[in-house]
Amino acid sequence: MGIIDFFKQLFQSGKTAASHKSYLSDADYPPKQAIRLIKTAEPHTSKFGGNPNLPVSIPWPETPEGYEMDFIAQIHFPEIPDGFDLPANGTLFVFFDCDTHPFGFDEEDSKYWKIIYTDEPLPEIPRERISQPETPLNHSETPFLFQEVFLTFEKFISRTSDAERIGDGQGLHQMFGYPLYIQDPDMAAGYELLLQIDTDGGENGPEEGFTWGDCGRLFFWIKPIDLAASRFDDLKLVLECY
Repeated sequence: MGIIDFFKQLFQSGKTAASHKSYLSDADYPPKQAIRLIKTAEPHTSKFGGNPNLPVSIPWPETPEGYEMDFIAQIHFPEIPDGFDLPANGTLFVFFDCDTHPFGFDEEDSKYWKIIYTDEPLPEIPRERISQPETPLNHSETPFLFQEVFLTFEKFISRTSDAERIGDGQGLHQMFGYPLYIQDPDMAAGYELLLQIDTDGGENGPEEGFTWGDCGRLFFWIKPIDLAASRFDDLKLVLECY
């Protein structure tokens, strides 16, 4: 559609330019293939919460203060649909220090979250956290242990206008595609969305689900060149909330 035809359609419809925000955005940016993360009762290797199936050869990530980070998710690549630039084998482990709750704006924030990729075989029995050092007054006495929920994956078409959607209480978790940004659509220029983890806290407490700030989302970003080379050690985190 040419620019003249667009404005003709705009005025004939009687709608304002503001009401065409989605149309303009989608016209400027082509749709992308993406993956939706869906909670399921059927056992899978991929999951949110619980304890990670982290190989014993890999140290559990710690904060500079010596506290083990909280386990958020593991994504097992053999369970991912075909058609994405990911290794055929291997697993991503996502850790985040829920007490510090880094937003990703400062250089120090990178010390309070960690994504680990390994292609080692996973142990059948999940790893448990070891005892923490003496807890200061400004740190949670009890480590976060989110309820274990298995994940399945579904392809979908991601559009920029998806950011206007409102969650259904189940969380808008995804890999790739356009971020469902809350504040800044250009939060990570030059990067590609790798993983988005939404707020989906349960009614009976945060251990049933995630709560990032004030109903926010975690966005993990990767450089396209690193994704093509299966390098997951130089990612970018942004936490946005309302």
